[in-house]
Amino acid sequence: MESSVPRLYLNTFKKNCDEAIKNQNYVLAYRICQGLLKLPKASEFSRRILKKLQSNPEIVRIINQQNSKLEPGEKIKLKLLNLFHLDDKKAAYKTCISELEFFPNSIFTNHIAAQLAERIGKISKANSYYSRALTLDPLNSTLLRNYGVFLCTHRNVKEGRNHLYLCKELEPKNTEIIILLANLENRHQNYHLEEKHWQQLVNNGSLVLLHYGSLFNCLLEQGKISSAKKLLGKIEILFKKSWMINVFRAYMQSYEGHLQEAVETLETVNLTEESSLTIYNELGNLYKKMGKNSVALQYLEEALKIQPENPLVRWNLSYIYLSTGKFEKGWEFYEARWDSKGWTTPYFQTEKPVWKGEENCTILIWKEQGIGDEIMFLSLLRCIPESIHEIIIQCDKRLTSMIKRAEIKRVRVLENDLYNEAVDFDYHIPIGSLCYVLGLEQKSISNNAQPYLIADKNLVAELQPAFDQKRNKRIGISWKSTNSLFKNQKDIPLPLVLEKITREDITIVNLQYGNIYKDLKKVENKFLSNFMIFNEIDKFSDLERLAALIRCCDMIITSSNVTVHLASALGVPCHLIINEQHDWKWFSDYETSYWYPKCVIHIYRNFQELEHILENLNLSETS
Repeated sequence: MESSVPRLYLNTFKKNCDEAIKNQNYVLAYRICQGLLKLPKASEFSRRILKKLQSNPEIVRIINQQNSKLEPGEKIKLKLLNLFHLDDKKAAYKTCISELEFFPNSIFTNHIAAQLAERIGKISKANSYYSRALTLDPLNSTLLRNYGVFLCTHRNVKEGRNHLYLCKELEPKNTEIIILLANLENRHQNYHLEEKHWQQLVNNGSLVLLHYGSLFNCLLEQGKISSAKKLLGKIEILFKKSWMINVFRAYMQSYEGHLQEAVETLETVNLTEESSLTIYNELGNLYKKMGKNSVALQYLEEALKIQPENPLVRWNLSYIYLSTGKFEKGWEFYEARWDSKGWTTPYFQTEKPVWKGEENCTILIWKEQGIGDEIMFLSLLRCIPESIHEIIIQCDKRLTSMIKRAEIKRVRVLENDLYNEAVDFDYHIPIGSLCYVLGLEQKSISNNAQPYLIADKNLVAELQPAFDQKRNKRIGISWKSTNSLFKNQKDIPLPLVLEKITREDITIVNLQYGNIYKDLKKVENKFLSNFMIFNEIDKFSDLERLAALIRCCDMIITSSNVTVHLASALGVPCHLIINEQHDWKWFSDYETSYWYPKCVIHIYRNFQELEHILENLNLSETS
């Protein structure tokens, strides 16, 4: 997701308007100008063009004539709107398409067709109708809003976001659009932009507690403590009778590390039908942060009794269950992930059914989540029953060649976008749902967890000469994550790592993606003498070369990021170092990860334990 507001290209719209007039497409020129009229920087241009068009009687006649031919009458429009009330969604869509044949260039009919197509899972068709309608009226704010939401939900979040921001330019005070954008930026953790949207609503005089609360949480996410405290004071005055004030106070105390105080604050709330769900859920989250999973479980299960299908509660419970080895319930509740913050993958919409374990068929497994989790779930391909004829995998393009090279039985890799490639399959399933459908436990996952990705041998050979002729032990290291949602739980200090493992007989290989030089400035020069960086390898985008570099290493030491997944899937021995508030995927009854047999897990509670782990690592493994 972009971290800045998309730029509005007014010159493009002006150029398109001039081009439409040149081609005597006066209807399009008129519609573009009507939209540009709402934009202060283009209003003068719009008035001039509209005056020119409206002062010519012949052009006015052509516009009126074309409009009457393009758009259906009110009777047909009412008929089309009533299609949304039909129970038979496919029949409604079919009726709309028959009307579209008479009015192929109607904005209204294309718009209705797009929404009906989306309802029955014809996403490519819906995209075509939306696109067609917007071509006919590029600055129609209703179209921009609906198409933007559609794109964010199903296809291209970046493009959808652009449409929504353009819609906001046209209707800067539209509360619905502002909230849509605020929630979108929140989902993608662009908190500085989210803040601007909630602040606008507050500045506009909103008296909705949700708007203030969302702004408060957004400030906390950015570490703007003084601003958050100031806003909390305002909330306490405006909404002094609301029990939610104590929830916000608890958020503040939790952020500042006073978890027990936050618990006590929440416990003062009078539990009612309105407040119980929130209070139980928040108490569960606090006890989870305190490492008291059994207490957290009690509160979250009480919340579940109040609303058994509440996705937020189910999502929080999935973390507790999976973090404590309760896999059956864990995978079931993990299905609530689509409604959680930070889950940005659009759900693949298709007329084909979701796979629930049917035999003698072809299944399409589509990607979701970050690439680290995608690599992890790819290990489950061996768990899929032999009765499945073919497994079609849609994966991150950075992994395509490695998977193909592995030549996994029955597996075919999908090259293009799901909606842009005709794929013949019987059922589909998101990759993170395999454990739930297959009913997998820790033992069944670990029994099938063998290295399954293969690095390019030629790239490995190219890298070998870069190392010294003397055969030092090669240890690859990675120490931080760029995932801001869990960043503080994942990073380990580079200076300490290098201090504890640097030796003359060891060559340390940087595997960390992103800008590492700020971290290197904190390291004493004596610990960098045998430190190799390989700047020519883009360790984020070029996973083929990163995989080859990992294959050149004898062992990996890393925090929880993509490196541990890629190295383990390649079969290189790995030491994963995580703190006690680690992600659910690293629960294990064994010393090693149940996902990766060559990955040893080290958990620390404080700095002293981290020092001890690094001092006592077994550095003798070879891949």
